[in-house]
Amino acid sequence: MTTHYQLSGRRLAILADREKPGYRKILEECKRLKNYLADKNVEYWSGGTGISGEQMRMMIEDFNNAGLRPTICFPSLPDHAESARKADCLFRPYLANTSGVRGLLAKILVFWGRRKSESLRSKGGYPEGIEIRDTVYEILDGSTSVGKVTGARTIEDDIEATDLFEREFEKHPEAHGYLEGGSGTIKSPIYKRTDLIESVDSVLPEDRILHIGGSIKDISQVESMDDRIARRNLVFVVGNLFEEQPEKIGDFAALFPK
Repeated sequence: MTTHYQLSGRRLAILADREKPGYRKILEECKRLKNYLADKNVEYWSGGTGISGEQMRMMIEDFNNAGLRPTICFPSLPDHAESARKADCLFRPYLANTSGVRGLLAKILVFWGRRKSESLRSKGGYPEGIEIRDTVYEILDGSTSVGKVTGARTIEDDIEATDLFEREFEKHPEAHGYLEGGSGTIKSPIYKRTDLIESVDSVLPEDRILHIGGSIKDISQVESMDDRIARRNLVFVVGNLFEEQPEKIGDFAALFPK
């Protein structure tokens, strides 16, 4: 299997979790809008905190079989390296904000997931042309589900958050970037952190992707960030909103024509 997509520029990432009640709503709405979405810069992300490797694999296949591409494997466990065998892209995080026992465990899991994916890639276990998207991943709110799993601290100070990101990026200068407010966050909804986004934007080289997401609830929030951030390769990651209101997928996608 060879991947055939070549996305660049600003785009929407539709994040789905097969274990959540709204998953089928997202999938069915994307199927209904298939021809419309084909003309938009849209990625289909398969993820979930602690989701099984089998569920991850099935989710990627759900989107692939529906002709909804590219599919991005957004892992949280080492087994997800196996799940990415039919994906167009494997997202591999470098965790920028972890602490305590949970943080140590999260880094160990990320390490073994990376080792497993490298082994698979060397043996031809992935599609020809698969994108491996190594990314400095900074979680801003430790009270969210992803924050708790990774032992993240809540960081409300933009200077501190930028410094933390920059230190991790210096270790991995080939990486992309992701600022994650976290689903359901109260303290760090990403649309309220535009100063931070602009600061991190200045750290990343121009040819890298900057992902931003977390508690996006309205299209105007995306529009406000879109207006302020100059970076061409900017990805808005939206999940929970589409689980609750899948009818908004088309409106969001309209902001990202190819």
